[in-house]
Amino acid sequence: LTTDQLQQYVAPTDDNLSAVQNYLKSNGFSDSQISYNVFKNQVTVQSTVGQAAKLFNAQFSNYNFANGAVPRTKQYTVPAEIANAVDFISPLTSFQQVQKVSRDPVRITRDQEEELYKRSVPSAANCNTAGVTPTCLRQYYGTYNYTPTAVNGITDVFIAGFIGQNFSPTDLSTFLKKYRPDAANANVEVINQAGALNIPVSLLSGAEAMLDTETIVSATYPLKATFFNYGNQLTQGDIFELAFTDIMNNYEKYGKPGVYSVSYGADENTITAQEAAALCKTAAALTAMGTTILIASGDNGVGGTDGDTCPPFVPTYPSGCPYVLSVGALQDFSPEVAVNPSLAGFYSGAGYSNLYAQPAYQKSAVAAYGNPAIAGNYYNRSGRAYPDVSAQGSMYVIQFMDLPATVGGTSASTPTWASVIALINDLRRKAGKSNVGFVNAALYKATTGLKDITSGSSLGCKSAPTAGFPVTKGWDPSTGLGSPLFDQLRSVFGV
Repeated sequence: LTTDQLQQYVAPTDDNLSAVQNYLKSNGFSDSQISYNVFKNQVTVQSTVGQAAKLFNAQFSNYNFANGAVPRTKQYTVPAEIANAVDFISPLTSFQQVQKVSRDPVRITRDQEEELYKRSVPSAANCNTAGVTPTCLRQYYGTYNYTPTAVNGITDVFIAGFIGQNFSPTDLSTFLKKYRPDAANANVEVINQAGALNIPVSLLSGAEAMLDTETIVSATYPLKATFFNYGNQLTQGDIFELAFTDIMNNYEKYGKPGVYSVSYGADENTITAQEAAALCKTAAALTAMGTTILIASGDNGVGGTDGDTCPPFVPTYPSGCPYVLSVGALQDFSPEVAVNPSLAGFYSGAGYSNLYAQPAYQKSAVAAYGNPAIAGNYYNRSGRAYPDVSAQGSMYVIQFMDLPATVGGTSASTPTWASVIALINDLRRKAGKSNVGFVNAALYKATTGLKDITSGSSLGCKSAPTAGFPVTKGWDPSTGLGSPLFDQLRSVFGV
């Protein structure tokens, strides 16, 4: 869809728009306190806590978050005058605490780095579980011999930056000189929105930011990659929904990003059903416009972001939205298996949403998985199941804070899959076709292009350490449909 076409679907009716405007003005809000997004389906109101309490019949208290106390309420009432016009109100009930989903980096020695550097030269022995390099990934998943072509004015990949993760151009250049020398002069644009500030100094670079950018640029050069840095530690509300909406509002300005790679997550139980629905509605709009959204499934298996509060299992957010592609993690090469603590140091996020219903496109695949020997009250068998796919997520070599290191997580597998989708978009562009956008239904329907993973499991619940989802033939909640086979996958999308 074009922006104008999307406007027809998402813009409010005149009656609903007038109802909200009249209600706010009748309660003393001036035009200077009220603003709308480009589609006029979102209104921002500058309000005191007292005014918000009166507007929505709510009682606020201060709650302590990692970055200080913020006012929140457990419930509010939408007045009858605007009830039919309002989907949700944020951040009144938002208790979301976003986390990056990569493990802590491990520094590597000069000798180790020299050995890994040798593996930047193409050979059959490139892949080593001690340090996964760009050359390994490109050869293993079949993209090494494909050369993409950048197009002026088009953004191929948006790379999510949240919670103060800094991107360093110097670290990126150092990394590329070692592992992708033909891309050493690659330039990554930085967009800072909603109070975000990127400090482009190597000694302050973030492992998450560098993992994502180095993985994507080394895999997709010379396609255009942009580090989209949104919000900061003080941002209130659902930062995922806010970022999605910002991209939708500025779609043309941002170069119509073909892929949005997001290596962050939160526990689904910190989100209200209304917030979850709003995010997924925006995700649906973005995919309709041609942006594929990829979300890391998490690094604590079935235990959410820490594994301390289960059972029942804790789904991660926003992996449950049916319009995003949720990505799990693998380790080893002969064959690939689900990650586990013995090498990767974690279990891949896995499970079934409590907020999103299971979409039609995955029902048969999920039904074929059956019901593992787990207590029925541990998870919602009728919920949207995730992840959808998986890829290598252990021991990636990166450069951050001016030094080499290895790091893993579903935040490694996610940019790897994002790179594959970006290359498929490039193939389609050369063939005169549009971006793939929403890919989930096609992937679940595909009979080729994905390597099934058949070994491993996803555990991670500290008080029930043996409870989880075993890997089986076909789709499973640990590895999804499997890892990409680029030469075959391209045919799934008509190229």
